[in-house]
Amino acid sequence: MKERRLFAAALAFALLFSGCSGTSQSDEDNTTSAVNPTGTLASNDKPDDDAGKTDDSSVINLTADAPAAVTESVEILQEDINTLNGFSYRLFEQAVKSGEENPVISPLSAYIALGMVQNGALGDTLKELEDNLGETAVVNSLAERFADFAESIGGSTQLNIANSVWTDKRMSVNEDFLSIVKTCYDSEVFSATLPTEETKNAVNSWISDKTNELIPQFLDEAPDDDAVMLLINTLYMNAVWEDEFDPSDTYMREFALESGEKVQTDFLNSDEMLRKYIKTENAEGVILPYDDGELSFVALKPTDGTSISDFACSLANGCRPDDATKDFMYGDLSTYIGKAEDTKIILSMPKFETSFTLEMNDVLKALGIKKAFDSETAELSGLGTADGNLYINKVLQKVKIKVNEKGTEAAAVTEIEVNGESAPMYENPIYLTFDSPYVYAVVDKNNTPLFMGVMNNPASAE
Repeated sequence: MKERRLFAAALAFALLFSGCSGTSQSDEDNTTSAVNPTGTLASNDKPDDDAGKTDDSSVINLTADAPAAVTESVEILQEDINTLNGFSYRLFEQAVKSGEENPVISPLSAYIALGMVQNGALGDTLKELEDNLGETAVVNSLAERFADFAESIGGSTQLNIANSVWTDKRMSVNEDFLSIVKTCYDSEVFSATLPTEETKNAVNSWISDKTNELIPQFLDEAPDDDAVMLLINTLYMNAVWEDEFDPSDTYMREFALESGEKVQTDFLNSDEMLRKYIKTENAEGVILPYDDGELSFVALKPTDGTSISDFACSLANGCRPDDATKDFMYGDLSTYIGKAEDTKIILSMPKFETSFTLEMNDVLKALGIKKAFDSETAELSGLGTADGNLYINKVLQKVKIKVNEKGTEAAAVTEIEVNGESAPMYENPIYLTFDSPYVYAVVDKNNTPLFMGVMNNPASAE
């Protein structure tokens, strides 16, 4: 049987479909595509004009040709948010288990990109995706709501969520699928000969634009010769602290690695200030809000000798320390955030810039998403048709994040009103210094992590 592979890459997060032995069409008059009445995106139909062309003439923007879908409003319940957050924490757990020094991912970007694929899945492949992400209609509705949230967020925050589908001329794409991703994911649709340098450059240019050049080059090589579809999600954020750090207070100090080695790195420092302080039997941390009133930066570190990897895994209730007799507290990120109290603290934490690339095939398989990667049993025909069976060949995520005196800028290729009440009196401030490995996250009011990482060694970050 001929096979088609689906390659996913992101933060850019993208999904690329390719085949092992598909036959190429003639290049003559085949540089455009259009949606036709038969329910597929036909490769040999030309649009009326060249208005959709990008700078490269072999890449055609077909967004206007893709029909809009008629969708019904779906009520989002707390259990749906819990499903999203649970997926996020489990994904983070698997990223930590990769063993890389400073892992950071965007669970939300992965959720949205996989949500697009879910609309083309059938049978057991669909069930495995729904078991992790939730029902398809709910996933689509959440994708729409996050897009609306990004557009309406206040303060100084820039938040941009973008999606695109790139189809090769050898694939006929299901019109219903394109309608859903255009309507629910506001996805752009492009037609191209995928395995070319021109397409690679066009994809990288699109991603660079959507991430404000924070990820200027996502694809190092052109898609392979059998590529037939590429799906991409990008997530970009630039947020300013509610209370900025004074650059004149930034200075070098020691950061203790788990190995016992000490390195010198820049630290952000603030004088005594009332902040949301987290203190439990096994950890302490802080919540730093941005000036939009919606997003916050959370930093947590273990205080009982637990390794940072075991502590990070515990956020997903996923893995235990090797010493089973050790007193070890379990709880997801939301549990820790819920324990925060207004406390006067003197804060020091590393200033850093880091990037991370993770191939997610094994990560997703560990979560139970397996059928989609099986070349023989994957059921993804809802995406369209090509020579042989479609399946996921590769999932890749790339993230870059900067934390400095002004705030946080991050990119990945996914209201509570507080009235002014008298603050409690504190005789002595707490000194909170993140001078050893810690977990960090950028979360919304539902504690859904947009970004989540572990800082083991800020001196080795970019």
